[in-house]
Amino acid sequence: MEDRRHYPRNQCSQDQIVEVSDLSSGWHLGRLVNVSLDGFLLVGASPIEPESVLQLSLSTKSPDGTEHINVGAVCMWSSEANNAGTYWSAFHMIDVPAETEEFFAGLLAPANES
Repeated sequence: MEDRRHYPRNQCSQDQIVEVSDLSSGWHLGRLVNVSLDGFLLVGASPIEPESVLQLSLSTKSPDGTEHINVGAVCMWSSEANNAGTYWSAFHMIDVPAETEEFFAGLLAPANES
C-alpha cells in the first residue's frame, strides 16, 4: 500500500493518553495510538465507517488540568485489531485549529529510526 502521508507519524507516549470523542453524539471513540500534523490513528471498541466526516474532541490530562482541541476529520479506513473487540481507525484532519501544533507538541517526539 502506498504511504500518502505528508508529515511523519509519531507514536503517542503511554503517559500522555489522548482520548477521542465524537462531539455530535458525545460517544467516546477511543484513544490515539500515533499522530502527525494532519492525521492520526486511534484504537477503540467499535469500528468507524470509512469516509465518515466527524467533529471530534481530542483531550489529554496535563499538569495544568485537561487540555483539548476540536478538529474536523474524515475516517480513511477502519479494521479489526488483533485483540477481539478492538478496532483501528485512521483519520485525516480536515478542519484543524491554529492551536493543533501546540497541543501535539508534547506528543510529537521524533520517530525512532529502525
